[in-house]
Amino acid sequence: MNSQNNYCTAGYSMVSPARRHVACPLCRSAETQLLEEIPASQLSDSYRRVFGYPPSQEFADICSIDYRRCGECDLRFFHPPVAGTESLYNALRIQMGDHYYMQDKPEYEIARHWIGEGQSVLDVGCGVGAFAAAIPQSPYTGLELNSGAVAEAKLLGREVLKETIEEHSAKQPGQYDVVCSFQVLEHVSDVRGFLAGCCAALKTGGLLITCVPSFDSYLSSQTNALLNLPPHHLSHWSDLCLRQIGEIFPVRLEGIEHELLADVHLDSYTTTLVMTAFRGRRHLLDTSLANRLLTRVSWKLGKVLSGALQADSMRPRGHSVVASHRKVGESVGL
Repeated sequence: MNSQNNYCTAGYSMVSPARRHVACPLCRSAETQLLEEIPASQLSDSYRRVFGYPPSQEFADICSIDYRRCGECDLRFFHPPVAGTESLYNALRIQMGDHYYMQDKPEYEIARHWIGEGQSVLDVGCGVGAFAAAIPQSPYTGLELNSGAVAEAKLLGREVLKETIEEHSAKQPGQYDVVCSFQVLEHVSDVRGFLAGCCAALKTGGLLITCVPSFDSYLSSQTNALLNLPPHHLSHWSDLCLRQIGEIFPVRLEGIEHELLADVHLDSYTTTLVMTAFRGRRHLLDTSLANRLLTRVSWKLGKVLSGALQADSMRPRGHSVVASHRKVGESVGL
């Protein structure tokens, strides 16, 4: 590929990404490093093959996507931030069934212990509002942009609005004791605007609860983890990066808690463990025949290892991490 012509979309510079200054979407630092370039055509082909959905609408004329790391706040992010359309999420719901909008997640149990009885809760990017069942004694409001999920939530008797957090917080500033988001921040192109909206919706003294896939887990060693790549996930979050939220917004870190490896992620973990032992992680995306064969062998060997991880005492750090921040002042401008 000609590195001087990595972007086909009008509005993007036709110079090598390594020579462009790309600001971090969280802290706005220009000190970002190019880690990898991913051909959009390979991503699109992989999504089509695995999920039956070619994200041609999302990628349009973009030829290549940067994977970058911010030297200031440690955020890893994709540029340009190609977010998935509602069609993508509908396709994933059909393909993955109940595994996509899970009704019970380990992070729900973690978050539930941080919420007092009767405290008002805003759940941003709530899907069908499953978290409402974990906090029946708290007034619950959900925000969701997927029309099908909103309709399903209403059938379940849950108050779920089709609004962005920016729209909602502008209408309801400082209204909630708790604002939470589970597996949402990594999907967002404007993470700074999203977090600012969450802070604006909180009362002073209120709690911001954020759950994301953990880059400090086995996820950082995975290859071909399509759901952790654009147009599904647009950023990767470490504990260091989550701590930096308190340096950017008027919030104080209360705690960071990692879940144990869940049963649903057991095969993924052991396969990644075996593949890393064989050769380490080389690229985020590798569609070569050699890698496909290695994945099959690693999956079979990983199944043997899975038996040793049935006891909680043997399980490593899992897929997700939950951070809580206490609002201590007024929201800052974007």
